[in-house]
Amino acid sequence: MSQVLCAIVAVQSAPAPDGPTDAAAQAPATAAPAKKKVENAKNQIAQQKRVVDAQKKFIVQLKNLLDAQEERLESETTRLDELTEIATKEQAMRDRQKAFLEQQRKLYEEQQALMAQNVNWY
Repeated sequence: MSQVLCAIVAVQSAPAPDGPTDAAAQAPATAAPAKKKVENAKNQIAQQKRVVDAQKKFIVQLKNLLDAQEERLESETTRLDELTEIATKEQAMRDRQKAFLEQQRKLYEEQQALMAQNVNWY
């Protein structure tokens, strides 16, 4: 991609011919200078076409990069959603385990209290 940028800069920084490019407006007395000006105008147009083509290629590369980044973002978002769902399920499981252990602790305390009553009853 940096090569495309360098090519664009090189093409755009090339010196442009002086004056207007319309050969008919500058028709000199002899045909040779007119042909040179027409040739210069054609070269300038060709140069501009190369710049436009390079810019189009650069835009296509940027679009491809953007598309790839968008796909990656979608993939990462999907993965994040999956991990969030897993974390939510794990938290629910921990909450159930905590409630179960609390219930077990209460049952143990009740059992200890009943055993203490039985000992006192005898």
